Formats: sequence, structure tokens, C-alpha cells
Amino acid sequence: MPFKLAGNAGFASAFYLMNFPRNKSVVYLENMASCLYLEDAEKIDYFRRQASSLGNVALDPAKSVKFVATLRREYERE
Repeated sequence: MPFKLAGNAGFASAFYLMNFPRNKSVVYLENMASCLYLEDAEKIDYFRRQASSLGNVALDPAKSVKFVATLRREYERE
């Protein structure tokens, strides 16, 4: 995702938003030292908004390929 579209949204730490048909949703956070499961509705809503924001500005597959190719060319020039 180009920085100009969403800054660093979603990249500070990875998260997994898991929705289960018969149970509450859960957010899974992981880092190098531990992991955490969030079940609080307010926190889950926060991550839902984050995921929605990222989805709204994400590039489609063709534009993603073009973006990565551009980054590769720029990297190779350095």
C-alpha cells in the first residue's frame, strides 16, 4: 500500500480480525515476544475500523503488481 494513501496504518503491528459464526469476534495480536487475544467489543470495533480503512484505500491486484514493480525498479537504481 502506498504510504501516501494510508500512511503507516496497519503496519505498526499486524493484527488478525477473526469472526466466528457462533461465537464472538476476536482480534489476535502478535509480536516477537508474545501474543494477545482481544475480546472486548470496543477494541474489536477499533480494529474493524482499521481493517475497513485499509480495505478502502488498498490497491486492486493489477495496481498492486505495478506498484511493487515500481518499487523494485527504484530499489535497483540505488
